[in-house]
Amino acid sequence: MLKVASGLFAIVEGDLWWPGRFDSPGTARRAAALREDVLARLQARKNAEARDARGVITVEDIDLAS
Repeated sequence: MLKVASGLFAIVEGDLWWPGRFDSPGTARRAAALREDVLARLQARKNAEARDARGVITVEDIDLAS
């Protein structure tokens, strides 16, 4: 796991970045249990909701996707 400059978190394995920007390390850990395609769709939805910014996935979003 890697903390990104904006204070958000991402899942990283070696050079592979998983889809998603997360509000906490706990959210990122829970997201790691989801399939990559599920995370990609969730991030796309959050981006659409945020409009001109990248969306942030919360623990509530993970609960709904699980």
